[in-house]
Amino acid sequence: PAIMNPLHCAAMRGYLNIIRRHLNECPDTDLNARNERSCTLLHLAAQAGHLPIVEYLLQLKSTGFDVNTRLKNEDGHTAEELSAISGHKNVLRILQTDRLNESCFGGMSKPKVQGPKDKATSGVDLVEDSTEARGELKEREVVVSPKERGKNATSMESEIEKLREESARAQVLVGLLSESECSLKLIETELRRGMAGLQTQLDKKEETEKDLRDRLAELEFQLDEARTRSSKLEALEEMAGKMAPLREKLERSRVEAETAQESRRKLEAHLEEATEERGRTVKALEEMEGKMAPLR
Repeated sequence: PAIMNPLHCAAMRGYLNIIRRHLNECPDTDLNARNERSCTLLHLAAQAGHLPIVEYLLQLKSTGFDVNTRLKNEDGHTAEELSAISGHKNVLRILQTDRLNESCFGGMSKPKVQGPKDKATSGVDLVEDSTEARGELKEREVVVSPKERGKNATSMESEIEKLREESARAQVLVGLLSESECSLKLIETELRRGMAGLQTQLDKKEETEKDLRDRLAELEFQLDEARTRSSKLEALEEMAGKMAPLREKLERSRVEAETAQESRRKLEAHLEEATEERGRTVKALEEMEGKMAPLR
């Protein structure tokens, strides 16, 4: 299955030196290898707008390396189309030029240029890169035949080439790890800023919650007071209900008192009239006695 390899990451991030170093060490690398989205190195570099990498890949294509500019990703886009969609005009221009040149000279074959691998397998480089291997070969010269010695040298050359490839991959990974470390530091800084902002917001929320709790406690106190007043009002209403008959009795008593007082005033008026009548009667009797006295 297609997976993202270190060269894909380098093309996507613009690491031309890593790609160049890897191809110098491993010239047989498949430059049309696809990632999980069926994108090649050229797709990724064109979409990200990395003009130096696109120019380098097209230069490799012109010298005989297999760089297919017409491959499409899973969305059906070529590298040229991706550069147009992303708005990278310089990349688009150079890819269009390459397409036109390919249309004009597409039928001509180009010889493959000798790569760095041929240099890496020379005897001088082998001796310089591996002193231990050279000593081992010298020791075996005494005990082995020239045919076996050639086989051993070929095997050592193959092992050294594998080590070179692993070293190149390790260097690519080291570059990616360095970039990842920088990215992680930036992410850590942003996370710390975000955490500080969140802490500030949390403190503000705690203050707001404290104010709300205080306000709620005050409202509950006011509610208790209102309930107390309501209870008192209910008691007063109950007392008022009980006092209603007493008020009626008091009113009747007041009316009866007023009636009795009116009767008393009338009796007092009759008494005064009777007293005046008695006085007149006594006076009349005295006058009659005065008149009768001479007659006696």
